[in-house]
Amino acid sequence: MKSLTDGSIGVLIAKSSYLQDSTWFNFVKANSDGDTIWSKIYSTGYLKSNPRKFCVTNDGGFALVGWTGAAQNGHGKTCIIKLDSLGTLEWSKEYGDTSKFNVGTSIIQLNRGGYLTTSWFSEGQSNTYIRNSKLSRLNESGDEVWTMEYGLPGLLDNIEEILEVDSNSFAMIGSRCLGPGYLDNANGWFVLVDSMGNVLINKNYGTQFLEGLDRFVKTANGFLQRVCNN
Repeated sequence: MKSLTDGSIGVLIAKSSYLQDSTWFNFVKANSDGDTIWSKIYSTGYLKSNPRKFCVTNDGGFALVGWTGAAQNGHGKTCIIKLDSLGTLEWSKEYGDTSKFNVGTSIIQLNRGGYLTTSWFSEGQSNTYIRNSKLSRLNESGDEVWTMEYGLPGLLDNIEEILEVDSNSFAMIGSRCLGPGYLDNANGWFVLVDSMGNVLINKNYGTQFLEGLDRFVKTANGFLQRVCNN
């Protein structure tokens, strides 16, 4: 859920049907009292279309990110759906190898045009907890310009959020496990990259407990991060 520039609220929901065993992207625009202005449902054509996050675009529209696939626990692709200000579909794109799990986790639009989107992908075909993360630069039409991968082999490395610091640096947060097992020593993970995805800062934060970072904001003297204890 996000506040929009016109005073309304945007809400991204996973709508599901038990009888059809299906899920869809459901985007709702509501007024400041929570009353629905419009609500629209979107599907990629697969049985499962599961949203994660959205951003407001420079043209007043919306870019939604998540994943899509044939089954809830099956392999899938990252997907992005671009809407205009009235919720009309402009384009829909899918990314990733269908032999693995691919999940889009966040998206931002750049001031100079195009998008940066984060996602995670499984190293193998069965265990979704052994994963690395990816940052992808997209053009205005959603086509990939470049992709950078982050993480250690055999462990969980999961980026959940990205924030633009300035035109040449971007901050990302999530969770990473330091081993020896793929779920051992989970810490909050902070990565600062340049405009080409090259790592400038790579830090872990945590204790002996299972921890991760899932939301943050930029403050005058740095970043305010929220720790999610799992």
